[in-house]
Amino acid sequence: MAKSVRALSEYTKEYNERFQTMMDHGLKSREDNYKQEMADILRLGVSKKPRVLAIGSGNGEVDQFVINTLLDTYDDIHYCVVEPASSPLNDFKRLIQSYENRWNSVTFDFHEEGINEYLAEGGASENFDLIHAFHSVYFFRDAGSVLSQLYGMLRHDGMLFIKVAAGAIEKWYLQRAKISNIFFPHSCQVQELSSRELPSITMEITCRPYTMNITECFNENSEDGNKMLDFINQKLDYRRSTPLKQVEYCLHFLRDECSEVRNDEILFLLVDDDIVVRKV
Repeated sequence: MAKSVRALSEYTKEYNERFQTMMDHGLKSREDNYKQEMADILRLGVSKKPRVLAIGSGNGEVDQFVINTLLDTYDDIHYCVVEPASSPLNDFKRLIQSYENRWNSVTFDFHEEGINEYLAEGGASENFDLIHAFHSVYFFRDAGSVLSQLYGMLRHDGMLFIKVAAGAIEKWYLQRAKISNIFFPHSCQVQELSSRELPSITMEITCRPYTMNITECFNENSEDGNKMLDFINQKLDYRRSTPLKQVEYCLHFLRDECSEVRNDEILFLLVDDDIVVRKV
């Protein structure tokens, strides 16, 4: 019998465990070109000491590419981090220690809370040259309103930089919405929200494809496979809490519509969309 459904985002420890499993099975490959991507994108209009707002940074593994790229141009940086989970935030602070000599001119400001709480508690009055949200827009409450507030916090020539899921995962979210009415923002929806909430803007969109191995998802006894299914569906204990026919439908769709098979491995065809909005 199916158990009651629990949203994965409400269980921070379990969310982070499942995210790490996704990373271990290929999600981390999306970071392979981050150094060059940041160098190509992060061209700010400010002449000195940029102010940066980083939303949902987790353990800082991606932020290090942002910080190191900016340090190639700027001597001083103000870096504000908004992250609701304490464990990855502590990992970020340890990462800072490992970069002690390289990052000694970066002033960090940590907020252990979600972006909605940060904005409500006065954050919306701050101004930044760069605001980035890498795979965190999914957890904005009233994403359109938050995007509008973030844009309003940008200084002249400032940049709003969002990374969001596209490709196979977007295809599955769209299909799932037809059968379950579950809303989970993906690239097309973020672009639509941005166009509606931020009129007269120009968006730069770059698609970056990669793959991850989801073969273990098809083994019901695989701990890693079940964790990946949880993350893909954003439900804790997805296989056990979902009727069998729905699980089978999900697996068939993921394999037949969202993946390709190579040497008996099922490779999920993912895409990161980089959405960049500049305030002029």
